[in-house]
Amino acid sequence: MERGAVGEIRKDPFQTDTCIGQWFYWEGFEYKPAKEVVHRLLDIVSKNGNLLLSIPLLPDGTLDSREESILEDFTAWTAIHGAGVFGSRHGKPRGRGPTYVPTGQMSERDMKPFTADDVRFTTQGDKPYCYCLGWPDGDVRIRSLGRNSATGRGRLST
Repeated sequence: MERGAVGEIRKDPFQTDTCIGQWFYWEGFEYKPAKEVVHRLLDIVSKNGNLLLSIPLLPDGTLDSREESILEDFTAWTAIHGAGVFGSRHGKPRGRGPTYVPTGQMSERDMKPFTADDVRFTTQGDKPYCYCLGWPDGDVRIRSLGRNSATGRGRLST
């Protein structure tokens, strides 16, 4: 699903691809910042998907300094938070939040930025992971994981 997304968890795994810029190197083109790449990755993985990320190369096969900076930021984030992403499964309950995620190929152009109220879930074995797609102003309450919820996980440790 080229530059696409899905609105809900899919039963079957899927793959989408995107690029931090254009599919080819274009001097001066604005790249997606690492934060946006992370948010897209979390949204896709939490819905049973995989993300193929393209980084356009200079004609000599190298990266420009802006691309290197984005990859350094992305790598630093995954070094800390990757356990809930790589080799994980979609989480239950499904994510929540106000940001509408359009479904289909080439749908990322219609996406709005995620906010701190957008939350995505993954699991790694029996460990649940919760990601806020922005920095919350205060405490985060996830009623769908509470003791009295259908998911009923009870107390979670941080």
